[in-house]
Amino acid sequence: GALTRIQDGFVWEPGAVASFAQHEGYISNGGKLLEQNMTVAEARVTCSKLPTCKGFTFRGAYDGDESKVRDIYLKNHWDVFADSSHPWVSFRRMSDEVAPPKRLEVTDILVFLIFGILALFVAVLLTPMLATHVPLAMRNLTTIEDNYENMRNPFDQGSTTANLAQVMGAPGVDWLVPIDPWKPLSDGISFARSDERLEPDGSSELEDGEDVKPEMLWKMRYRVRRRVADVQEEASDGWLGSYVTRWWNG
Repeated sequence: GALTRIQDGFVWEPGAVASFAQHEGYISNGGKLLEQNMTVAEARVTCSKLPTCKGFTFRGAYDGDESKVRDIYLKNHWDVFADSSHPWVSFRRMSDEVAPPKRLEVTDILVFLIFGILALFVAVLLTPMLATHVPLAMRNLTTIEDNYENMRNPFDQGSTTANLAQVMGAPGVDWLVPIDPWKPLSDGISFARSDERLEPDGSSELEDGEDVKPEMLWKMRYRVRRRVADVQEEASDGWLGSYVTRWWNG
């Protein structure tokens, strides 16, 4: 509806309204704040905006139609009287205050800014690390092997997925969350070379035995020269040691 200027220069605007309870009857004479043709919906808002308004009343039956224009009286007091000759309807204001809109506290804004700055700082630090190490992981390299230019990559498994699986485990949902791999394909210390025979799940057959020590695998894969005494000691461990020794000696 159109804006209506009333007492004390107040201008009615659509907004939050207080709660009202409907009663049969009229509010007694006196204490009139405003008399104007308006709808019940407009009367609710107008009364809510006036601090001293306790309710409003109008003559005639009320069938729930909030858009019908009526001659409405806004009052600064509340009482209700029945009129047997003419029907009246009154609405009592149940809340004296309209809840103000919620606003952020200064402390909330400061905390938000501080953590936002910290998050930005961490992102600035991690972005270059990701830009460096993700391509290396896709080739199954570390920064050490990446510096070797006189030989081909001995750990390349032939595809990006296979290379990432050596670091993150068999492909699965666990790749998307920061947890230990559900199906790790390596011990995290040394990684399968491209000339090793892999199982169908991508794991190396050298790691199938529970007695294989990480240090032994590391020495084999990096072609570390071994002492004769070490070879004899490992050979005495049983069939697995003998198998590893034969594999090492070709």
